Amino acid sequence: MDRRTDSVPTVILQISRADLEDIIEGVVRRVTEDLRSERETEGELYSVSRKEASRMLGVSLGTLLNLEKRGDLIPRRVGARVVYRRSDLDEYFKMQKPNS
Repeated sequence: MDRRTDSVPTVILQISRADLEDIIEGVVRRVTEDLRSERETEGELYSVSRKEASRMLGVSLGTLLNLEKRGDLIPRRVGARVVYRRSDLDEYFKMQKPNS
């Protein structure tokens, strides 16, 4: 026998199919909401690709790479993707605007 189940009592529940579906739907809903919340938070931080960043700043991809090399913008990696934090792009954009 498996050592983990030797000391754990077995409990058998009898529930209707409708109750089981309600339980599963509730769990799926909560997990989906949690994941969506995490994704929105992470997305706010790391959602801008190089192509999107160059469009947002109005510069070419070459200029964007030069900004990286100079340390003006610091890219991040999310898996294989290179992305920028929106806040970094906003900050850079504000610094480039002439004072009004």
